[in-house]
Amino acid sequence: MGVLSKLHQGWAKSSEEWRDRVIYQVLTDRFAVNDTSNPECEKGSSKYCGGTWKGIQSKLDYIQEMGFNAIWMSPIDENVEGTYGEDGEAYHGYWNSDFTRINEHWGSEDDLIDLINDMHNRDMWVMFDALANSMAIPGPPDNITYSHLHPFNSSEYFHPFCWIDYASTNDSDIQDCWSGDNEIILADLDLESDVVSKYLNEHVHDVVQRYGIDGIRVDAIKQMNPNFFPDYLKAAGVFSVGEMFSYNPNISCSVRNQIDSITSYPIRQGIEFAFNNTGAAFQYLHEIDTQFQEACSGQDMSIVANFLENHDLPRYPYITDDASQNKGAIVFLLLHTGIPIIYYGQEQHLTGGPGTSDNREALWNYGYNKNSPIYQLIRSTIALRKQAMHDNDKWTTTNHEFLDYDLRYAFVQKGDVLGVYTNYESNTDKVAYDVASKFKEGTKVREVLSNTTTTVGSSGTLHVTVTTGMPQVYYPEASLSSFENFIGTPTSYYSSSASYPTSSYPGSLSFTGSSSSSSAPPSTFSSVNTHHSTYTSGSSTYTSDVASTAYSTSKDSGSNESKGSSTKPLSCMMAFTCLLAVVLLI
Repeated sequence: MGVLSKLHQGWAKSSEEWRDRVIYQVLTDRFAVNDTSNPECEKGSSKYCGGTWKGIQSKLDYIQEMGFNAIWMSPIDENVEGTYGEDGEAYHGYWNSDFTRINEHWGSEDDLIDLINDMHNRDMWVMFDALANSMAIPGPPDNITYSHLHPFNSSEYFHPFCWIDYASTNDSDIQDCWSGDNEIILADLDLESDVVSKYLNEHVHDVVQRYGIDGIRVDAIKQMNPNFFPDYLKAAGVFSVGEMFSYNPNISCSVRNQIDSITSYPIRQGIEFAFNNTGAAFQYLHEIDTQFQEACSGQDMSIVANFLENHDLPRYPYITDDASQNKGAIVFLLLHTGIPIIYYGQEQHLTGGPGTSDNREALWNYGYNKNSPIYQLIRSTIALRKQAMHDNDKWTTTNHEFLDYDLRYAFVQKGDVLGVYTNYESNTDKVAYDVASKFKEGTKVREVLSNTTTTVGSSGTLHVTVTTGMPQVYYPEASLSSFENFIGTPTSYYSSSASYPTSSYPGSLSFTGSSSSSSAPPSTFSSVNTHHSTYTSGSSTYTSDVASTAYSTSKDSGSNESKGSSTKPLSCMMAFTCLLAVVLLI
């Protein structure tokens, strides 16, 4: 057994363990600061605003009290410096320029370690955003230089320049061409190169070991050769979620054999249309859900990453500002088969706007109100999810069932959790339904969100009345005596000084020196001392004395990097603009 395998017996988290988690996504620069300064950050700003790792740590109680037990953080790599037209600065973290250094806009490495230690003490898991597809280069494309990049500072490590065409049906056009714009370009790494792939494998392995990471989210996997994934993910050795940015179920599921999980864009679109009463609404949600399961047939759907909002998409309240429709979409997301992800600010009903930066607001401008309606809604729904998992250890792997659905409603049952959803607006009076549930006749059930009870009638029929369009969730009353035990409660552990995870690996890596800018192969680039590494990757076992590819905290006084921001494909800005896509899918 390889060294990595032995290490992971003690600390690596499996897919089976991750399926019980609920993830909160933070954009590090916009989530929180560690003091009361609340720096100015206008909505739509494309500059660094001042959020830090210490800021995240200061708000762990806020996150944990909602019930979340995992956090997905922005990429930690150093990014290009500078301002690039409307793209602005690299505040989001996706314009990486140096694989050997961390982004010091967000704090020191000690700050990052403190945050991770605090999270682990609370039994909260850490998901890093892993970048392996590209590196950022200031434009224009006819004046490309690589000297600021580390360690890949030559054209030989990248595919030849060509602008990506997202509409192309040719895989190589998507996987090999470059994205971005004339201000900032994301140069596409040549993942087919043994030199490039070996470095990236070693890098992700070292980073996971150094920080005790529990999982990774791999950015832009649609733009990567899938043959790269097996060795890369084996080297990481932890649960992985790939960002497969496609609403087509067949395309989304095409990589499931190479990666543990994917972000479920098809389900996200189905939720958007259903609760916004767009097109076929709940009929479309059922249809796309069926297509998605068929396309991913044979794969574990309980670990698919479900979401409604993220850093690339319009916030849902921008699409529909109706409170009940938003609440219904969030409850459906949290109880659907898969691992739910909530994007920071959803709990405060942030409305976003038409531009990408509009949907990356500084949360300190809105406050961290634990009594806000959606904060409390999320708290109650996550608690019910945990209750159901406690009562039935197969609840997460039990598939949901659409009991009935139409344009305006859907009744969905998963185990003993019954959801009644509509897309009626908040100004709607009352709508009554008879739901043919899976509950036994005479069972007393509680509607958890309104804290009311009713009794199941003959043949499992449940008479429900939906008021003001609000979602309803029913669960057997007899099983809820311990419900309060599952309500999110902060455990408030704090580590006052950084110490490297002791259960993750024997000893810590030495991080000294400065990165080079020579044109030698990447394996000679490092800002850290040499250490001995052995790990299994795919069918091969690597044992070599290599310079660690993880991060340095040292500065190279001769470096003068420029920072910018990346352009990513957006989903339909408004639901009705996606109707053509819907027709094509169906």
